Amino acid sequence: MKKLILTLFTLLMLFGFWIPNYAQQGNVNNTTNSNRKKRLLILPAKIDTTNTNSIENETTNQIVKAAINLRRFEIIDWWNIMGLTSLQQDSVFIDSMVVKFAKNISASEVLIVRVLNFHQQGIPPDLEDPGKQIALGLVVELFNDEDEDEEEEEKYASNVKTELHIQVEKLGLITGKRIRFFNVYATHTGGNREKSKAKVMKKVNKEAMKRLTKLFH
Repeated sequence: MKKLILTLFTLLMLFGFWIPNYAQQGNVNNTTNSNRKKRLLILPAKIDTTNTNSIENETTNQIVKAAINLRRFEIIDWWNIMGLTSLQQDSVFIDSMVVKFAKNISASEVLIVRVLNFHQQGIPPDLEDPGKQIALGLVVELFNDEDEDEEEEEKYASNVKTELHIQVEKLGLITGKRIRFFNVYATHTGGNREKSKAKVMKKVNKEAMKRLTKLFH
């Protein structure tokens, strides 16, 4: 009888020790699975492999940075993907081929970044004194001619207005068609061309984070 009681007590101790550890192990596995990030592929609609600083590439990099900051995805480095240019036709990506390629590299989501408009132009700074505005108008009227167009543009090179309008499209991995999209428009006036563009890129990055959060909510 004593041996039976001792045996039952030993089994209960082992059983009681095993259950919490098993449950804990299950929680670890569940946590690991839940923390596994989706692989996200972000591509420009047009890619220029000869110019890493093209507006398409720069804009796409801002969307990539925004996605990284969300900390929800494993971002695929599109620039270093071998054979990427084979998915293009006249430098434009073909959606159906991109989707097939994305599946081959185990991407869970695909975004295409399309630049709809990019414009930079030097403009005269705002003058608070109306008298100065009138005087400037008279000067331009008297001395402006075709030969001075380049000089006028150079004159306002330190006050450049930059406008950028992009569209980010989410492709369906089953249909290969666009299922959702959002637009981002940013503008900045001030500084030379590079400084003005840099300000616009920061605005694009900030707005893209908000839009990506809604897109993948």
